[in-house]
Amino acid sequence: MENYRKALQSFEQLSDKKSICAGYINIGSIYIRLGKAKEAREYLEKSLALSLSVGAKERIKESYLGLMEVDSMTGNYKGALENYKMSVRYRDSLVNEDNTRKTVQAQIV
Repeated sequence: MENYRKALQSFEQLSDKKSICAGYINIGSIYIRLGKAKEAREYLEKSLALSLSVGAKERIKESYLGLMEVDSMTGNYKGALENYKMSVRYRDSLVNEDNTRKTVQAQIV
């Protein structure tokens, strides 16, 4: 936890928003493992908000997966399902982007 907090502090000083998102996710994940749902949700929601603002789809997906875990821990199964669905949407979007990129590269060669 201490190392993640130090890394997050460095990312904040550099204004590296995508890395800040990853830092929030890492800290949230540790809180999940510790069984501290409230603290985990706080960091994962920060990550989600920042990820959405910068368009970091991979981090958005990870944030939703973390929130799904928090909702499962707290018995909010409806919320867990909704967060899972959102993570799948972003996962599929990332896969489609990758497939499109590969197709375009193959056509260029």
